[in-house]
Amino acid sequence: MASNDRLPLVHPSRARARDLIDERALETALNGRADRLVTLNTADFAVAAQFRLAVVQPRELLRQLREVQS
Repeated sequence: MASNDRLPLVHPSRARARDLIDERALETALNGRADRLVTLNTADFAVAAQFRLAVVQPRELLRQLREVQS
């Protein structure tokens, strides 16, 4: 795929977060088919639950990764 090729949107309806930067982060995670979004600011991403996207803090991600390794 060339760098200027457009990817089809997974969620064409706009995901609404508290501010534009959070919205862009959420849309990027959704369109990239992420299984989780890692942030210290979990409260601003409550809308992610509508899209079945887990929102976790870095500490939680590290705990999850340690569980997988053991």
